[in-house]
Parts: sequence; C-alpha cells; structure tokens
Amino acid sequence: MTAEDMPDSAFDSIPDGETIYNLPVTQDSTYGNSIFPDDYIDLYLIHWPAAAHQFDDWEKINIETWRALVELYKAGKIKAIGVSNFLKEDIDNILESCEIKPMVNQVLSHITNTPLELIDYCKSLGIEMNIILESTGLTREQIEKL
Repeated sequence: MTAEDMPDSAFDSIPDGETIYNLPVTQDSTYGNSIFPDDYIDLYLIHWPAAAHQFDDWEKINIETWRALVELYKAGKIKAIGVSNFLKEDIDNILESCEIKPMVNQVLSHITNTPLELIDYCKSLGIEMNIILESTGLTREQIEKL
C-alpha cells in the first residue's frame, strides 16, 4: 500500500464500518502479501479517536472502527489491537458496546501532560499502557511505576 492509496482522513473510507484504509474487514477476507507480509500484524492501533468537535456521531465512528479491528483480530490477522490517544470517555464508549477491550492504549507524556489518572484507569481495566515520553520531568522511579 502506498501513500497515494491512503484516504485523507482515517474515516473517509469507512462507510458503515465496512473498510479501514480500503481493507475489507470481514473474517473471510483474503489479503495480499503486500498488506500482511507475515499473514498477520503484531499490533494495530487506532491512532486517534474521532472527536465531538469533528463529528456529530463520533461515538458511533469510534465503535464501528473498533469493531472492524475486532473482526480482524478474530480472523487472526492481527495479534493485538489497541488505541492511541484515547481518553477515559473514548475508552468507555468502546467498552459499553464492544466485546473485546483494547489491549493497549498508547499516550504521549511530557512535562505539561502526564496523564496519571488515565494510566491508572487503563491499568485498572487490564489495558497495557504504552507511554511515549518527551522530557516528562518524571523521576526514573516514577517512570518505572508506569
């Protein structure tokens, strides 16, 4: 897949949750080696949630996108699925209507944004945290506890 194949927006090619980046999301889909070179992907994340200021139906978009990843996970095409930059309300939206919870939430942490409450919340749900650190100001002990 090349950059030209990618839509302008992550949601441009998701009519009713049927495709992600022009990939079909049914369990019986067959993909070419250029997309799944090892027959599966280790980890696939939704990079950023649709937000209320962007879409009136942001909750539905996030749920449909998550369900598409769940279908690929169930089909064995993805070994782990997760989210990135999802806040508590975004995670709760998925949890309320989906059968498989995110396995990972990747978030940015730096000196003006250390989301300790979000980290604790995700950990309480069994969601692994992947922290991207940018000069956080945290001590080594604090980082190791994350």
